[in-house]
Amino acid sequence: MSDALEKLDNARWLVVLDDHMRKVYAQMREQEEAYLDSLKAAGATVLRFEKPGADDNEVSGRRALVLVPPAMKMPSPKKLVAHVAEWRDTLAAAAARQDLEPTVGVRGASLPVWLGPNGADVPFTEPRPAYAATVVTHHLQRAFRGARLEPDDALVTLRERVERTEAAIQHSIAHSKKDRIARQQEARDNLNGAITHLTALMSQGCIASVRIQSGLSWRINIKCEDGSSFASTIATIGLIPGAADATIKEARTRTTKDKDLETVLLPGGFLIYVTRPLEQDGSKEST
Repeated sequence: MSDALEKLDNARWLVVLDDHMRKVYAQMREQEEAYLDSLKAAGATVLRFEKPGADDNEVSGRRALVLVPPAMKMPSPKKLVAHVAEWRDTLAAAAARQDLEPTVGVRGASLPVWLGPNGADVPFTEPRPAYAATVVTHHLQRAFRGARLEPDDALVTLRERVERTEAAIQHSIAHSKKDRIARQQEARDNLNGAITHLTALMSQGCIASVRIQSGLSWRINIKCEDGSSFASTIATIGLIPGAADATIKEARTRTTKDKDLETVLLPGGFLIYVTRPLEQDGSKEST
């Protein structure tokens, strides 16, 4: 197994939650939402992370971007700080009991921060940073798990996923979980189709590399009054000190094309980079 493939093994990062842990987490989330409501009521602009295709008014994640106007009084952080600390301690204790990595869940147990240049974010309990944003733009981009893979590694990973899905199907059949079987069978069939597609590309020798998508990254670009600018990302809640006339908008997306490189997205989030234009499916009808 290659180093890249070993890094994809996320078992050491997965915590088994009990009812008490779920309750602690739910209470922390309630306080996050309450604090965002307080920021909005105080005059801040609150923008939520929305996945493409999400229904109107659907909050599809925890992440939020907050533009704070000048001289705005910040709401009390005490309740949120206490609940995040409780969740962090609960998570750390569970990770120790389950012999997992000590840093498991650290990013998800983060307090809000003031976004800063070069990744130098400041806890939201600290004074407002000196810079003032005039224009804030944001956009979504693909995020990936680990490094690029060799095609053989991708094939191994896909086959392992098929085995796990098949085991899940048999478990559902044995325990009469009929509502799950059709969805699981569809997932298995999609993965088998991905194996067939990947094997065909491998036989043609056109694969440059493979990556596995982990989701979407929310990129934030900030232009300041002094003419400087910087980019950042948000773990949970990111605050930005804004100028009086600050604006926030979605950035225009630009697609960069490499004429010698095409991509194919397979089930399971596998993104295949191939070094030739792909042939179009279908054929002309005879007359």
